[in-house]
Amino acid sequence: STRILDLACGQGRHAIAFAQRGMRVTGVDASVPLLRTAKQQARTAGGSVSFIRGDMRTYRDAGQYDIVLVLGNSFGYFGDKDNERVLSNVAASLKTGGWLVLDLPNTPGMLCRQIAGAWTQKIQGGKITTHTLNFNPETFQVTLRWDIMQHGKKTSVDGKLRLYAPPEINHLLAHYGLVIKKSYGSFTNEPFNIKTKRYLVIAQKTK
Repeated sequence: STRILDLACGQGRHAIAFAQRGMRVTGVDASVPLLRTAKQQARTAGGSVSFIRGDMRTYRDAGQYDIVLVLGNSFGYFGDKDNERVLSNVAASLKTGGWLVLDLPNTPGMLCRQIAGAWTQKIQGGKITTHTLNFNPETFQVTLRWDIMQHGKKTSVDGKLRLYAPPEINHLLAHYGLVIKKSYGSFTNEPFNIKTKRYLVIAQKTK
């Protein structure tokens, strides 16, 4: 039968549901109280699950599982290296041809809700209005249109802008030996935060 690893299984809701369908399920979680509840619920529900106390940063059982589940927004609570270690453990624990089901928040959706709109800036003899028309959550590209009104004439230009998240830029710069030393939210030395308009970085070539 199919072997499933439910990583960060919590109270065992998913693990028990799969076990009731005849699958061999191992539930791993770091929380003793949650595992205690999971075991009680499994007994009540009649699903046979092997519950193990373990840390997703270190738990790996090489080539043992057909499916690994990381559900309920359970991924990403550590630093980058440890988060990558979790994925490394998952990959090691899967059989060749096995499947990972990873439940993540819709980060681009959060961005998208903030992105839509238009803004205008003055230029000599007129103005430019920038419209954000569409945000593609897979490519992180925003489709833009600039309406230029100058000396009574209107022209429009279309383009695409790729958005980079700070950790992504940090990673890319570091790959080329450029290390971010300072960051600001504007040209007035404002600290960068969620509300600033810009992410202004000062990087140093280190190699």
